[in-house]
Amino acid sequence: MKAKKSRLKLKQVLEYLNDIPRINHGGCGVSALATYRWLEQNYGNRDIEIIYCYKYYNKDRYDNNEKALRLDKVNPSVPVHVVLKYKKFIFDSEGIVNSQFDSKSSFGAKWNFYHKVKDVKFLLRTINEGEDWNSDFRRDCKVINKIQKKLNIKINDVVALDE
Repeated sequence: MKAKKSRLKLKQVLEYLNDIPRINHGGCGVSALATYRWLEQNYGNRDIEIIYCYKYYNKDRYDNNEKALRLDKVNPSVPVHVVLKYKKFIFDSEGIVNSQFDSKSSFGAKWNFYHKVKDVKFLLRTINEGEDWNSDFRRDCKVINKIQKKLNIKINDVVALDE
């Protein structure tokens, strides 16, 4: 049975996610996954790109993920930030951050390195296996379940970090 399309608009999805305490301080991967799955369920996944962003001082994480994207045996490293590109817009739960991602754009200039991640499974691996997510965001069962219910999506493959 196919899931029903949401009555929510993308802006409402992002506003809801952004209202979750500290989502952009350790939960950007979960937010990106939830938004990806919502977009996929409502519009298909043809135009969705996942982008991992890094600063110069995270070059080691960038280099590791270059390997991890090619080799399943390498555990992914946590990027500094995860954003999505849908059609021509780049956004996180705070909303649209730019309509371009290159070194000339303000958003592209903010990051020294980035990857375009083609497989959402890699994002899920990063969320579940990455060891350096900022602990300010509480990734517990309660939050995961609320996101699933509100957005009418499944993200129960995210490992909750209940205390």
